Amino acid sequence: MSGTAKFQAAPYNFPVGKDPQPERVGVEVCRSRLVPELAALRGSFWKGWDMTSKPWIRACGIAALLLAVPLAQAQSAVRVRGTITAVGADTLSVKSRDGRDLKLTLPADATVAVAKAARFEDIKPGDYVGTTANPGPDGTLVAVEVHYLPPTAAEGHTPWDLTPGSTMTNAKVGEVQATGKREILLTYKDGAKKVVVPPEAAIVKAVPGTRADLVVGEYVFVSAQAQPDGTLVAPRIQVSKDGVKPPQ
Repeated sequence: MSGTAKFQAAPYNFPVGKDPQPERVGVEVCRSRLVPELAALRGSFWKGWDMTSKPWIRACGIAALLLAVPLAQAQSAVRVRGTITAVGADTLSVKSRDGRDLKLTLPADATVAVAKAARFEDIKPGDYVGTTANPGPDGTLVAVEVHYLPPTAAEGHTPWDLTPGSTMTNAKVGEVQATGKREILLTYKDGAKKVVVPPEAAIVKAVPGTRADLVVGEYVFVSAQAQPDGTLVAPRIQVSKDGVKPPQ
């Protein structure tokens, strides 16, 4: 490949909610995105390659699938944080924290969780929690908040969007240091993180609620599912109560 040629495949938009055959989808990505881009490249590396042959298409189709499917899944999740402005029979209107007016669709089986304050002293080894944190001066993670998680939540350590540069760690509590600097050791499948929990960090549990808890003026956090037509579906709504907000 020449020193000036650059390859960057454009993302492929899969229909959300569909379950296409992997080979067919991968081939379609390859035909529509990868082959034209590669064919445009110049340099001796690609000379003699028949990039429209069926074996080549099938091979790069699988590679395209591995790259594109996780991207499509990631694009379908939309985090909504904001204040309830209206409640309908099957809809929830929210003024997001960035000023947008959003309407969420509530499926019949949508669940509601109410935020309830907890204390650092309540945290014990074996608890499954999530924490939004920022790196401190020495690189140690400093919690903005800690919240208890349902067992179905995926574990791991990923970038987060609550504050600039923040991360989210979903993990089991391994150790708790309650004297001096308050710290928790969080362990998950691929690693572990030590997190300092300052006194100002919010610590919250989510307790079962009902749709009656969805009241105008309350704050919500929703991981909504974006549909192909732009509709946002809210399978689970976390809502504030008595001044305690879902902190994540």
